[in-house]
Amino acid sequence: MPELPEVETIVNGLRPRILKKKISSVKVIDRRILTGISAPSFIKKLAGRSFKSIVRRAKYIIIALNDGDYLLVHLGMTGGLVYRHKLDKDIKYVKWFIKFRNGTFLYYIDARLFGEIRIVNDKYIEKLDAKLGPEPLSPEFTFEKFWERLNKRKGNVKALLLNQSFISGIGNIYAIESLFMSGISPLRKAHRVTRAEAKKLHSNIKKVLFKSIGSGGTSVDSYVDSDGEEGSFQFKLKVYSRKGEKCYRCGGTVKRISLGQRGTYYCPKCQK
Repeated sequence: MPELPEVETIVNGLRPRILKKKISSVKVIDRRILTGISAPSFIKKLAGRSFKSIVRRAKYIIIALNDGDYLLVHLGMTGGLVYRHKLDKDIKYVKWFIKFRNGTFLYYIDARLFGEIRIVNDKYIEKLDAKLGPEPLSPEFTFEKFWERLNKRKGNVKALLLNQSFISGIGNIYAIESLFMSGISPLRKAHRVTRAEAKKLHSNIKKVLFKSIGSGGTSVDSYVDSDGEEGSFQFKLKVYSRKGEKCYRCGGTVKRISLGQRGTYYCPKCQK
């Protein structure tokens, strides 16, 4: 699933390309990807409009329309937005696409149809924002606020990092990597993480997210950026998807367990 770095990479790639361009036409190939709106209504809503802004919130892409509403995109497991300078008939898994007046195209791709596409208003965006936790790369995500929230929780620390109301945007890969970097077992109860360990974790969450963004994200499944290119952070992962291999830090053996129905990788020898 595209997580914060992947969604941020897509948004950053699209921002200089799609804003203030008039939409000349929209084609929906698979209406099942649309939520709360019919294909004809979706087409009517977008055709003739333009995009004012594009931002990321958690794992959502929020694109403001020039009529005051928003195109809300969640990429699910295998979704993506790909920009092309001309019609591209070779792109796979296209579910809908936009043609801009200048002849360029924006394609929504999704192999498994777990994405979510909506047209929403201000109130919907406000309610969504209120449900989501702080952005881990924002100045507001201070250690003190993180510590205050962390040490009151009874569940395991990995599940907490995946809880989008606790911290927004972190998914399985980056929860696993940040815990490894901090020497904390994913099985540890959150309230048993010491202040010193929490400080490491807070720092490493930011560090791994920034590094992944700098590498264009992690392509371990079908993720591609707005150019249709893979990221490269998968080559820099320290523990994720390394079952049975030697731990880079201590030489122990990386173990894979199922935790909260998610494959979880860690080193039992140096993550306590």
